[in-house]
Amino acid sequence: MTGILRRYRVNITARPVEFFLDRNPNEAIFDMDQPYQRGVVWGLRRRRNLVKSLLMGIPVPAIVINDRFGAGFNHPDYTEDRNRQDAIVDGKQRVTTLQSFVANEFSVPRQWWDDDVAGSVCFADLTLPQQRGVRNVPIAVAEGHFATLDHERELFDLINFGGVKQGEIDDDVPIGGI
Repeated sequence: MTGILRRYRVNITARPVEFFLDRNPNEAIFDMDQPYQRGVVWGLRRRRNLVKSLLMGIPVPAIVINDRFGAGFNHPDYTEDRNRQDAIVDGKQRVTTLQSFVANEFSVPRQWWDDDVAGSVCFADLTLPQQRGVRNVPIAVAEGHFATLDHERELFDLINFGGVKQGEIDDDVPIGGI
């Protein structure tokens, strides 16, 4: 790499779970299918642990979003709507987990809300105040403005692999430590 490092504009904030939920099942509010993203791979244990962490107030890594419209994003392989749609750069597993829980696609232990009741509960089984509580849990968010898919991919790689591609050997550090 030559020259001065590019500086990205990223605003750190928090958003409620509600922010990540699709309003219409036929219209996703986020693009989560970029070529650098993997599929939905989390199993039930990881999904439940995310919900539990959020309910307990345990911080989870920020979900990184690209405001494509604000960045003037344009990619020739994307439709105009997809170029303007906010993208989840990092956090696809977390966002799909939240969407799946609220859509009743998996259950969690009922004891998280009521010590005296065994079994599991889906989102729809919660009382309205409990549902509101879940929808209002704050999640750390980093909102950026990345004008190209390559910039999104670079950020994704730096967050997830420290600039080293998955499976690549880091020749600067010998095996066994520094």
